[in-house]
Amino acid sequence: MAEYKYKDREKEYKAAWYQTNKKRLDKKNRQWQKDNPEKFAAMQKKYRETPNGRKAAKGRQERYRGSEKSNRRFRKQNLKHNYGLSLEDYDQMVENQNGVCAICGGINKSGRRLVIDHDHKTGKIRGLLCNNCNIGIGNLQEDIDILSKSIIYLRKYL
Repeated sequence: MAEYKYKDREKEYKAAWYQTNKKRLDKKNRQWQKDNPEKFAAMQKKYRETPNGRKAAKGRQERYRGSEKSNRRFRKQNLKHNYGLSLEDYDQMVENQNGVCAICGGINKSGRRLVIDHDHKTGKIRGLLCNNCNIGIGNLQEDIDILSKSIIYLRKYL
């Protein structure tokens, strides 16, 4: 019985010590990782190859993916990488368009965000569109002649 009390106290002591020294230990570990990139990569690889390592990694991935934090981070990276925009820039565009498609004035029926329409040759952003309008422009190859012929065709049958 006394043995268990000792182990419990030891666990409590170690947990308290870790909490007290957590920042210092994290800083020390990060510095070691920077100084020893090959060793660190080898340790990570070895850990991932163990059954517990795979389970732990998979569990972390499942908890992170689909979380609000993950979705926001991915959106932020996607906007910056693909369009050079911040989340604030996108939100400002939505506000400027009153939250509706620049072509049809509608919203996505699925409830998804408006997509960024851009010129594929220059990369210049034109506005925000609903999925239908964006797909329509894409399928018509962003070609004004094809779009004009489509209008003439549709008017012929009205």
